[in-house]
Amino acid sequence: MRLHRLPAELLVAVLVSVVGATDAVVGGAADLFVLFVAVAALCALGAVRTALGRDGLRLRTDLVRWLEVTAAEQGERPADVADRAIGAFRAGLVHDRRDGRDPRDVLAGGGR
Repeated sequence: MRLHRLPAELLVAVLVSVVGATDAVVGGAADLFVLFVAVAALCALGAVRTALGRDGLRLRTDLVRWLEVTAAEQGERPADVADRAIGAFRAGLVHDRRDGRDPRDVLAGGGR
């Protein structure tokens, strides 16, 4: 199991929700208590999913296989291959004709 770094904003949201729930209990506001507990629970669930690596991004199996094969052939991490592929795609969308480089070269590593 691989643990990922938790976003600080998520932890702050849980903390604020817990403080809000505590204040709602002291103030006798049951509806606010339920709201803050629900927000804290959703944020905690998001923190657990992030920590376990389930960040919600699902790739098609053929794309995952392509990333794995290409990364293995090039001796790189799949994340680096994916970054270059996305960069090549974006370069193709916004390619400036005055730029002499071919946006397809980005995938091959020549666009850097």
